[in-house]
Amino acid sequence: MKMRKFYMLALGVLLTALASAVVGCNPTPTPPAKLHFHSVDVEVDEGVKQFVPLGGELTLMFTVADADAFALSDYEVALHLKGTLSEPTEVEIKSIVPTVQSGHYQLTIVQTGLSDYFTIDVMLVFKGANDVLVRSNAFTLTSAISAVELNGFCFLRSLNPQLSKDVQMNYDAATNSLYGSTDSFVADMTLIPSFESEGEVYVGDQLQTSGVSAQDFSKEVVYTVVCDNARIDYKVNLRNFTGLPVMVINTADGRPITSKEDWKDATISIYGAGRFDNLAECAVEVKGRGNSTWGYDKKPYALKFPSKTSVLGMPKHKRWVLLANTMDRTMMRNRVAYHVAEQTSLAWTPRTEYAEVILNGKHIGNYLITEQIRIDKNRINITEMEPGDISGEAITGGYVFEMDFHFDNVNQWWTPQGFPSSISFPDEEDIVPEQIEWAKNYFNEVERVIFDGGFADPEKGYAAYIDPQSFVDYWIVYELCINHEIANPGSVYLHKDRGGKLTAGPIWDFDWGTFSYAASPAAEGKLFMTHAIWYRRLFQDEAFKALAKRRWKELYHKFVAIGDFILEEYDYLGESAKKNFAIWNPATTGNVNGDVYLSFDEAVERMHTIYTERVEHLNKVFYNW
Repeated sequence: MKMRKFYMLALGVLLTALASAVVGCNPTPTPPAKLHFHSVDVEVDEGVKQFVPLGGELTLMFTVADADAFALSDYEVALHLKGTLSEPTEVEIKSIVPTVQSGHYQLTIVQTGLSDYFTIDVMLVFKGANDVLVRSNAFTLTSAISAVELNGFCFLRSLNPQLSKDVQMNYDAATNSLYGSTDSFVADMTLIPSFESEGEVYVGDQLQTSGVSAQDFSKEVVYTVVCDNARIDYKVNLRNFTGLPVMVINTADGRPITSKEDWKDATISIYGAGRFDNLAECAVEVKGRGNSTWGYDKKPYALKFPSKTSVLGMPKHKRWVLLANTMDRTMMRNRVAYHVAEQTSLAWTPRTEYAEVILNGKHIGNYLITEQIRIDKNRINITEMEPGDISGEAITGGYVFEMDFHFDNVNQWWTPQGFPSSISFPDEEDIVPEQIEWAKNYFNEVERVIFDGGFADPEKGYAAYIDPQSFVDYWIVYELCINHEIANPGSVYLHKDRGGKLTAGPIWDFDWGTFSYAASPAAEGKLFMTHAIWYRRLFQDEAFKALAKRRWKELYHKFVAIGDFILEEYDYLGESAKKNFAIWNPATTGNVNGDVYLSFDEAVERMHTIYTERVEHLNKVFYNW
């Protein structure tokens, strides 16, 4: 039964008066009852909110005028919303108890449980005979949980000169968090916030004062607001610029990097955005890199540290690459392709992380920081040759070969089958003539055996020279990612360890034409690279074909999961894409990928659709192969 909002505090009120019967005349009307008091004063400080604890009680005192004539039992007492005859639904009177002092009463108010959050202006109302009302002064009631709200959280430039403009934080009720971002990169994220709250505000056990207390906002900061028996934690996340790590490079002379051949002295510092360790400013050398990509407005670069250095959580090394992804509206073709390759048995795939790059004080966009192809225990883990390794087993490795139509390496040749090939490692500065001769002859011999009549012999054929599974997995990555560069060939890498077989990988350069049928319409719904380079011969062996079919079946579910990875990267890159494409227009590079005229959102959606459909198309192809 619904609880009444007016309380009859006496058993009854005398509602009738005795009337005299006067013979021969009309009855005399009964005069209306008079109120016994004139005013009620609830003892609260003007403008101060009164907190009603969640599950607790609020006790207030009130006084009445003409106390000697006042009888509480003569009145119904209730709360009204200020200026109305409506009763609040959030609170109710629990009790009114007289004190020892005449005319003074104790009022106890509790929540009804219908709303946890409220702030209302109310009046104490007494209703007497003939519905005559006496109202108290107005006062404000608020739930204690409302008192622990954190309002108006912002960062003012007047208090934080490192900001380019004020930052107003937004509130997310679902996660009880505050979020926002700086307009430009901020090196020092120790900032002073401004905020409002009825309760006391803490970070850990330290009391916080609006406009005074500073915190390091390079990572999430939890603010706790406490009032009475209520407390709430607010997660405050201030995104620095785009939320990605930031790499700051300053050349020694302050001039741009214009050469792919000459290293330029510079300094570098990296801010990990809370995801990775920062790198304090240190020396580095930088130069341009790339073939056709060097001709674009947004340039790719190479870095060389004086000693092995970890970058964005990746294993230490001296050499790193900054891929510009200039033609790529999704900014993630290389990243996704490398993630695909990581699901396979390929020994090493370059690790990557995104960063905003600021060069000589100017933001130049989003870059994919990538491990460069090198021989190293954390990269291509094969033997590093010495100049004296010129005979016996020592001369057999390790080597890294590249097949590339650009034909712009130093130690290069055309194979008997007409494929442009070269030795990438050892470097041209380190390799000696005997090693060049041996490696070239070995590579040509492998090709000869593959195209020889007895190539499928399990003991004397190609299987004695190459690692078949690596060649299958390498080819699957190209097929799945729709990369026809294996047929050019371009950036096709293979490696051989000392005493070992020729092994495919690592993959490299997947931003041209991939995850799209624009450059490779023949790929839609089918395999299209079974005739690339040596594969046109290898697939004539039923054992190699059966291995490819088995490997696809083993890898299929991992490939399916890449769809979710694309969506995760999309969420991560959203703000960075806005900044990057405000600087660079991929349409200036042509439309080889078929998406440069789309928005970032549309391009990623298209990529995700093409990829997920291709996985299923190829699954049907392999099933029926």
